[in-house]
Amino acid sequence: MISRLIADADKALLALAKWRARNVDDEAFDELSMNVRNVSREEIHFSFLIAVDAKSSALLTHISIMIAFSIVLFESAKSNVYLKYLVGLEAIAYVLLACLCLRFIRILGPRRVGRTTDDYLRALKTEVIFRRELYELTLNLVSVVTILFAVTFSLNLFL
Repeated sequence: MISRLIADADKALLALAKWRARNVDDEAFDELSMNVRNVSREEIHFSFLIAVDAKSSALLTHISIMIAFSIVLFESAKSNVYLKYLVGLEAIAYVLLACLCLRFIRILGPRRVGRTTDDYLRALKTEVIFRRELYELTLNLVSVVTILFAVTFSLNLFL
């Protein structure tokens, strides 16, 4: 049941990523990258996956630290009940964003892509687009929640 839920969530996120990437001309980008670096399209896709892995690790570190700060702020928040609820919602938002970051490091193996080389290359390109778009979305959401946390932290200091 849990694997089915994860698969459904993955499909929904993939649809969102494809919708966000509808204006991206990947073929032109691939050709430009291959001309500049003289490498194959697959190497470019793998380099994108490696870059997103590294960036998502840094983002996950930031999120983990912010979860810890929000829990400390929740425990030390003054008597303002609304402020405690806001900090609690921020902590929940950070936990959900951490789950999105964990999706970035999922291994792309034969179980998920099929048996032929063409199936694998097609899945690789789809995964590159998916991770790139999902990373951008997650980064934007983390930025918003971090700004909200800074405001909440300031309110806690002055109220």
